Order: sequence, then structure tokens, then C-alpha cells
Amino acid sequence: MWSDNETNTDLLRFGYLASAVGRIVRSDRLLPTTVGVFGDWGSGKSSLLKMIQAELERDPNVMCLSFDGWLFEGYEDAKTALMGTILDAIEDRTKGDTTLWEKVKERLQALRRLMHNFLDQQIG
Repeated sequence: MWSDNETNTDLLRFGYLASAVGRIVRSDRLLPTTVGVFGDWGSGKSSLLKMIQAELERDPNVMCLSFDGWLFEGYEDAKTALMGTILDAIEDRTKGDTTLWEKVKERLQALRRLMHNFLDQQIG
């Protein structure tokens, strides 16, 4: 039986797809961009996503994060976790640069307040 774990090694010759997606995502004239990855179970979707992430992470101007929406029970839970994950990633990325952190700190705090207000409205 074959292992069903994703890999960074291009065993399926998807490198050209990862490179193409990398070029598309980094192209200012194509923004905003949405890319869908479709395929049967075991066809290499997760491996392709890992290769795309590795491609994008080579660019210091690109921030890449992974999020598994299947870990959450409902749409609201997933949406809330995604928003928090994005804000946390921005914070982690900018804290290393003191000048940049000073520029974004207040905006991040405002976004977190907006997120919490939104959640309070959803719950209440």
C-alpha cells in the first residue's frame, strides 16, 4: 500500500504547476487572484500545495501561511480561526522588523478589535 502523506519532493512532476502558480500569484497585473486545486483523493493536491508554498516562500515579499479548514466544525468557527491565523502571521512576520512593526502594530490591534466585535455580534 502507498503512503498518503504529502511531500515536497516532486514525484508527480508537478514542478511546472508550482512555478506557474508562483508566477501568477506574484503578478501585480493579475491581482486579485484565486487558484483552485482540484483532483481525486490521492492525486497529489496536498503535495502540489506544499510545492507552491515552497515556491512562494523563496520570495521575501510574499507571506505564505497554511490553514486547514477541515479542522473546524462549522463555517463560523473556520472563518474566525482563519482571520486569527492571518492576523497572527502578519504579527509574527512584522515583529522582526522594528520599523515595520511600529507601522502595523496599531492597524493589527484595530483589526483584532473589529474581529472580536464581529464575533460578539455573531454570538450575541
